[in-house]
Amino acid sequence: MASQQQRINTVKRQVEQTLDSQLDIDQLAALACVSRFHFCRLFHAYVGESIYAYRKRLLLERSLNHLRFSQQSLVDIANQSGYQNQASFNKAFKQQFEQTPLQVRNQGWLPPSPEQSNKLNPQAVSQVEVIDLAPQAALCSPERGPYA
Repeated sequence: MASQQQRINTVKRQVEQTLDSQLDIDQLAALACVSRFHFCRLFHAYVGESIYAYRKRLLLERSLNHLRFSQQSLVDIANQSGYQNQASFNKAFKQQFEQTPLQVRNQGWLPPSPEQSNKLNPQAVSQVEVIDLAPQAALCSPERGPYA
């Protein structure tokens, strides 16, 4: 019998493979073998964001790649990402990546500076010591956060 984490991973793969389709929460809940209500809570607990936020982020990440590596128009990319107009797409894109789609198209995507993300602490990494450890099992927990 599959664990809850395995079922959520199956749902995530399904969403990734059917990114251009509308979400059917009942179908995804059935895939996870739980009720609709429990599925929404379970997905958020394991992934750290709602199923809708997860799909939106994947669509925006795909649009980032289209902006960087294709010559598609901004309007086409916005439409492929599920936005009815350019303004809504621009707002969501800037909220996710801290740059507008046009800035990415013209300048390339630049990750947020350390001052913006406040993630880099030079004192924390200044003393590095390499040690050998015996092989051991590890638990992986995907995280969602700023792109820095």
